[in-house]
Amino acid sequence: MEMILKLSDKEVGLRFTVKTVRDLKTEKSIDVLSDEKSIQDNILDYYAGVLLFSAKAYAKKHNTGEEFTEDDAWDWIDELGLSSEKLTEVILKFNESIVKDVPVSKKKATKATAKK
Repeated sequence: MEMILKLSDKEVGLRFTVKTVRDLKTEKSIDVLSDEKSIQDNILDYYAGVLLFSAKAYAKKHNTGEEFTEDDAWDWIDELGLSSEKLTEVILKFNESIVKDVPVSKKKATKATAKK
């Protein structure tokens, strides 16, 4: 899933992938699939990570040549505002992509199958 984030001076493409989920876990210690507390305890890092890793994924997929840093992501949050509709839309789209693109674990699938 992709979207374009419109900022005052530029547009940044965002691509939400399983790699974004992995990068959040390995680089930010935020496990979006099984540890909601890690998101709550690190909400600002979560926002910055979603923006940064998604922007990098978009740039790579579309060969834009753009390179982004964590400072870029923090600048975007500053510009958008923590409670802005735009930032909320980014996070909702990322969450939607997790539900759509990340497979259910075998453990959860077994429980769901057992209920039938």
